[in-house]
Amino acid sequence: MSMLISKHAAELCAHVVNDLFGELPARIIAVLLSKGRSTIPQLVRHTSLPPRQMRHGLAVLVQQNLLYHHAIAGSSVASYEANPDACYNLVRS
Repeated sequence: MSMLISKHAAELCAHVVNDLFGELPARIIAVLLSKGRSTIPQLVRHTSLPPRQMRHGLAVLVQQNLLYHHAIAGSSVASYEANPDACYNLVRS
């Protein structure tokens, strides 16, 4: 489900996430909206966040249903993808 959205919509989502949940989740969601599905090492590289902060930011986004989590069967590798519909719902609420 690779769903990239317009630059303006991605900026709006990142801004709303920043206002509600802080800079860490906002940086992560911005990268996911622009780059698409990513693993933690890819996110660390694109955001320059340390892995510990990355995991904390991902936890916030997962709790708020702002991410899709994809686990690969038989592997410890997981990837994350932004849920733009949930971001839009934050704007409307």
